[in-house]
Amino acid sequence: MARVRLDQVRRERSRRFVDCFLGLELWKRLELDRFWEALLDGPEEAVEVPWSRIAALLAINRLCAPGSELAIEERWYPSTALDDLLGIAAGKINDTRLYRCLDRLLPHKTQLERHLRHRYGELFAAEFDVLLYDLTSSSVEGAAEKDPMMRRGYSRDHRTDCKQVVIALIVNGEGFPLRYETFDGNRADVTTLEAVLRMVERK
Repeated sequence: MARVRLDQVRRERSRRFVDCFLGLELWKRLELDRFWEALLDGPEEAVEVPWSRIAALLAINRLCAPGSELAIEERWYPSTALDDLLGIAAGKINDTRLYRCLDRLLPHKTQLERHLRHRYGELFAAEFDVLLYDLTSSSVEGAAEKDPMMRRGYSRDHRTDCKQVVIALIVNGEGFPLRYETFDGNRADVTTLEAVLRMVERK
């Protein structure tokens, strides 16, 4: 039997583990690890850190402690056990790499939505017979001159001084997000329904 001198025990480098571990397990149960490995980590992508793991990091952050890419780099990631769980040293994470990963994810939006709908249905016997649809808007500071979608319109957060983009979200009866679409910031709500219906029928 070993004896431990409690007065000589100290704690060093405590890190967040449980929420990150659960987030990673959910990522694997949804088979997103294999999904993104197939799309992002091909032989031509000889990078120091696999993009599929950066995608996992971004998703786990959104689940556990949503923040900016800069906040992930400077505060959140170093405070977690994800360097061990994902095998990415803290020094390899920077906001530029995180933003570049987001750029790589966007072209696969439709494939991702189909994959998640399929896996969610398998895991939870979810039904998609009834769909719910709602709109919101997100405003930005500045002129946003390079983004033609950013316009002044009806602001749900009462920021009439800012340009905005309109976001449509479609969920099933249980609240599972099925798809989202973005519209010009000055798009009237009533004109989005037909476009969304066509999109749902097509997908």
